[in-house]
Amino acid sequence: MAATCFPTSDERIRLGMPADFLERDFASAFGDIRSRFPRARLSVRTDLSARLAEDIDHGRLDLAFKRAPSNAADAAITFEPMAWFGKIATSHQSNDAVPLVAFADGCAYRDEALRSLHLMGREWTIACEARSLSALVGAVKAGLGYAALPIRLGERKSLRHAGDLADLPQLNAVELALGIAEGCNLPFARAIGGIITEQCALA
Repeated sequence: MAATCFPTSDERIRLGMPADFLERDFASAFGDIRSRFPRARLSVRTDLSARLAEDIDHGRLDLAFKRAPSNAADAAITFEPMAWFGKIATSHQSNDAVPLVAFADGCAYRDEALRSLHLMGREWTIACEARSLSALVGAVKAGLGYAALPIRLGERKSLRHAGDLADLPQLNAVELALGIAEGCNLPFARAIGGIITEQCALA
């Protein structure tokens, strides 16, 4: 039986994740990683899920947590139920184009929002394209539009459920998956991914 290969020197592992993932309890996860693998060097980069998947495929990252629609063919860690958040403007009519607050193209939340609106035949417009979670939350709280977000994330940020706009479509859950680059130290990468998954992904 081959021995499990864990790092014995200053091995660097490049980890990618969506920016909002850092809202979880990473202090305990990173502490556990440092305790188990004191010589390993972890570098973290945040980006959109589509870019993280591309970087895994091209070897620019060793492992990445990424989100995709729940029917994507990937190894799901968990499925995150989604909901609409936002304050309805008094001037908004039910047949108006839905004003959206979203991350840039390549975000799984945006993809699911547009998929559901297209399926319902609703028109939409990007009222605010946010480059950070704090910007997105600020735009939603300011009443610029509606955001499709995981329920736990929206509630954690004290955003208002958009239940007052009855004609918004149902949203599918979004998959959270762990991708590992080909040629990466697989047992080590899985161990790191497992620690973060256990302490953060399901929080």
